[in-house]
Amino acid sequence: MITELHDLVIELNPRAFKPKLQFLVHYPHLTLQYGPLRHYFTMRFGSMHQYFKSLVGKTRNFINLTLTLSTRFQKSLAYDLNQDQYYFMDQVSSGVTKTLSSLSEPRKDLLKTLHPDLEDDEEVFQASNLKQNGVRYKQNDVLVWRLVDGELEIPEFVQIKNAVQI
Repeated sequence: MITELHDLVIELNPRAFKPKLQFLVHYPHLTLQYGPLRHYFTMRFGSMHQYFKSLVGKTRNFINLTLTLSTRFQKSLAYDLNQDQYYFMDQVSSGVTKTLSSLSEPRKDLLKTLHPDLEDDEEVFQASNLKQNGVRYKQNDVLVWRLVDGELEIPEFVQIKNAVQI
């Protein structure tokens, strides 16, 4: 199929034949040798290129451009990696205090499974929006819960319906 695609592109529009099309020939062999190629996607690096292009426009400093870009990027990266030191406080923006017995049966069963020592008259705080470890969570967010199936690392997703603080 790859050879047919190459022939078709060369026949219809030879200028459209780019290195990306040539790389297709090697994908079957690389997949057999290394497994899924999702670990080698280049889109992430393309977005970094866009970051540097926008930085050039913002700084308007063309004298020793590589020094300017690398310094700005290193400072930005250092700031991002130290965010948890500056914003480590957990915040809950809104919610309702309820007793455990007033929650629906599935939620009550789940909480009792996770915390067997909970009593029915114990109060829990049910939040619709919270921030923990510098990450903001809100109702109906979809997150990667964990990676399953060993080497393939297939993501398992979870949707937040309610956040409960005990």
